Amino acid sequence: MSLAVEATSLYLRATNASRIKSEQQRLRQQFTVAADFAEKVKSTLGSTSAASISQPDSVSSVKVSRIFSDLRLSTKEQALLLRSSKLNGTTFPPWSSVDADHTADDELFTDPAGFLPLSSSQKQFFSAWKRPTDMWGNKFTLLGDGGSDLIQDVLSDCSVIASLCSVIAWEARSKKSLVSNIIYPQSVSKSGRYVVKLFFNGLFRKVVIDDYLPVSSTARHIHVVSTSNKGLLWPALVEKAYLKVMGGYDFPGSNAGSDLYALTTWIPEHILLHNDHIDMSRLWHRIIVSWHYQDLLLTVGTGKLSREEELSVGLISEHDYAILDLRVLDDNKRVVLIKNPWSYGHSFAIQGSLCGLQDKLPVPSGCLWMEFSQMCMRFSSLYLNWNPQLFKYKRQVHFDWNMRNGTADKSLYLCPQYALENPNSVAVNVWILLDRHMRIKNDAKTYIALYVFNDPGTRIWMRKSTIIMTKFVDSRQTLVRLEVPPKTSYTIVAAAQTDVSEINYFSLFVYCTVPVNLLPAGDGLAHRDGISGQWTELTAGGNILSATFACNPQFRLVVPKETALQLFVETSATIPVHAQIVWGGGRRVQTQRDIVLHTGEYSVGCALSKQAQMMAGEYTVVVSLYEAGIMGDFDLQIISSESCVISRLSDLSSGYYGDGF
Repeated sequence: MSLAVEATSLYLRATNASRIKSEQQRLRQQFTVAADFAEKVKSTLGSTSAASISQPDSVSSVKVSRIFSDLRLSTKEQALLLRSSKLNGTTFPPWSSVDADHTADDELFTDPAGFLPLSSSQKQFFSAWKRPTDMWGNKFTLLGDGGSDLIQDVLSDCSVIASLCSVIAWEARSKKSLVSNIIYPQSVSKSGRYVVKLFFNGLFRKVVIDDYLPVSSTARHIHVVSTSNKGLLWPALVEKAYLKVMGGYDFPGSNAGSDLYALTTWIPEHILLHNDHIDMSRLWHRIIVSWHYQDLLLTVGTGKLSREEELSVGLISEHDYAILDLRVLDDNKRVVLIKNPWSYGHSFAIQGSLCGLQDKLPVPSGCLWMEFSQMCMRFSSLYLNWNPQLFKYKRQVHFDWNMRNGTADKSLYLCPQYALENPNSVAVNVWILLDRHMRIKNDAKTYIALYVFNDPGTRIWMRKSTIIMTKFVDSRQTLVRLEVPPKTSYTIVAAAQTDVSEINYFSLFVYCTVPVNLLPAGDGLAHRDGISGQWTELTAGGNILSATFACNPQFRLVVPKETALQLFVETSATIPVHAQIVWGGGRRVQTQRDIVLHTGEYSVGCALSKQAQMMAGEYTVVVSLYEAGIMGDFDLQIISSESCVISRLSDLSSGYYGDGF
């Protein structure tokens, strides 16, 4: 395996070094053969488990010119996407092809939404809002050279500028347009009206702006500029459109992966570099192969650093940088070219940088070469954005989620769940992207994650053994990559953690190489009957061995005919909880009776019983906490194949004691 990878690296270095087109083509073909062979060896060694699957082989696969997407949205989904058009008090309607064909008239346009808010630091330098003609006369262009020299200054949008730098470098390598072509018209607008096509809140949306830009009273800049062509307009207008969506120039910050997703729709993947489980060699192989085929955009970010740490390592705290190039040198060094988009940031005296390479490799202004291993040590996050054309098919679903009803803090039964089915006779590479819609600037911090369960597409009630469980992140997107075996179904669960009880909107996208099915997860048992209750000073009786156990809340359960049944209880208390069904004739019991069904050992937050067959009859349900005297609320659910009836029994304080021994 190591020899196969080494051969791949040798051919790649030779391809990069050659300046003869015919030789480059021959070496590229040899590189493809070597890379294919390395992948086959890796498969032979058994590295295709669900946990270790990488991206589809972007070397040997042919990118499709069209992605087949399931656009048959339900009426509810269409209404949700329309509601998601309202953001920060402004409406951003779904994109239409006529928006690109729209020709503005000659009358000067001023955005009725007004000027975008500035931060307090920006206001210190602010002079006026001016149009390009007021700043540069006729010495400006919409498109043109200079995009590779973009910088940020008095703005906190390093992630946006790093994103622009990354994608502009891609455009230069590929000779294709990816971001410079999302602004309309594609020439200077006489009216100053522009329309920008961005992807957010589930689909492409129309963002209308005027050409007013904030001008500084000093030499500092309040919008992105090119150091080599200050009259280059499109980057500043795309930046303005994106910041309008985000609420203003007082942008609180994002991450470059999310920003690139909005600008390009390239699939975002976030890798935490300080994770002990990362195989750096395998990671390098993933990115160098896809980089070579121009299927990947790369940016990196730092974590929280003290001032002393900033000065020590030469990096800026919580700051995003662009990766402009990857190389394998003659001595097998793996190196990356990193650009700092901030013009007033620290000089690049970064530990681990390769200052000696300046004579061997081109070093653009504001950039440095660094060994890949050092980059992984110095930075905390690597953002990968993948070309969606690696996949021929895409499935999507859009849903709302009332966080008041339940997140993933304890149980999962109220979390959105979907069945992912592979009906094919071959295994399928599948990528699943959960995208949280934006609502207002600085909205409550919500952490999201994705769980994949080896379950036949049925609803999951409690956490159990998962195939994949992502970490909770405060980003707007999270991604899962896996291989689904032939004729297999999994259950996908969207999980969240938040302190605010509100309705959130989400989109779930599934990218695949052959068609798969994405449907709402089915209930294993058709009926669900629930009731809520609480433990008070009088009813917090404690566990089964407690002398006051009979004081606990009790319920009458009527089973009209034989049924398969499960018992579930969830509580706000932090003490282990338990529920049991006993032979009590539907009346209150004072002492322990024969147990028909129970939720097992006391467990924190929630408890679920196994499925059992219940004969027709009347039963008594007792819900308890492990410790007596602990108060709290709970929710009791009867899950069954036949409809049952659950009702509350009077507690002991009411004077009725029911059956006893």
